[in-house]
Amino acid sequence: MKNKDRQLMIMLFIQVSSITLLSLPVSVLRVYSISTMTIVKSIQRQQIEQFLGVLLNVLSLMITGSSFFLFTLTGTIFREELKRLIFKCLPMKYTNNATAVSKTRKQEAT
Repeated sequence: MKNKDRQLMIMLFIQVSSITLLSLPVSVLRVYSISTMTIVKSIQRQQIEQFLGVLLNVLSLMITGSSFFLFTLTGTIFREELKRLIFKCLPMKYTNNATAVSKTRKQEAT
């Protein structure tokens, strides 16, 4: 297998794993909630379950943004393409400005 194909497979495996890990607790909580609907619960237990529900929903919302960070951390192909895109979108005056600053410093030194 080529290097690019191997890296893409690793990135795909990491994305599938992260989606599974971040969405599984919400499913478990829903099964728990449905199975304990008929039980009379104290106010404290209801509040704990609501807190866990909110916390797990926030974790499940992180699925959408986690792919970018995981790809940036694990995929060199993704990082190279991201750098290329950023440098393509940035104005060229920043790179020209650095050479202009070094030229003016050399002129001031003489």
